[in-house]
Amino acid sequence: MLLALGLFAGALLLSPLVKTDTELTVDESYVQARLIMPKGTTLEETVKVSGPAADSLKKLPEMKDIYQEDYKDRAVLHMLLKGKKEQKRPREAVMQDINDRLKSLQDIERVEVGFGSGANSTPVELEVSGKEMETIRNGHGCYGPLPGTVDAAPGPIAPGNGPVGIRRPGAPG
Repeated sequence: MLLALGLFAGALLLSPLVKTDTELTVDESYVQARLIMPKGTTLEETVKVSGPAADSLKKLPEMKDIYQEDYKDRAVLHMLLKGKKEQKRPREAVMQDINDRLKSLQDIERVEVGFGSGANSTPVELEVSGKEMETIRNGHGCYGPLPGTVDAAPGPIAPGNGPVGIRRPGAPG
């Protein structure tokens, strides 16, 4: 009985040393916004909404970079904010500004904004044309089609025409 009481008292004394924190590490420099489009929206209509939205958000002083993905039913904006030391406003004020700018957009059904994680999977769109595209289509240098690639060319590609480059919203192109 005394042994059980001693073990119980020892457990109580040692309990403050047990780590019980479940705080997750969240990358607060990454913000993702989804612009959900009304049913029946075309890709061109989505681009007409998401392009100006990305350009507007890029003007925020806390914005480091922004990438966009456009689909018929939605647009996804991946935003990388400057570090905390470079920001002049608290995170809450920046998030409110992002929300206000996105909710003022016309022709969208709703906006979903969140932050954290995902910064290592930010997409980069490669525009490949000319003979480089033919090389990719023919599978030279790889064992099959590249996963996740989409032929977004506006029409037939003439060999030798056009550069290979990276395009970001608002970049001259």
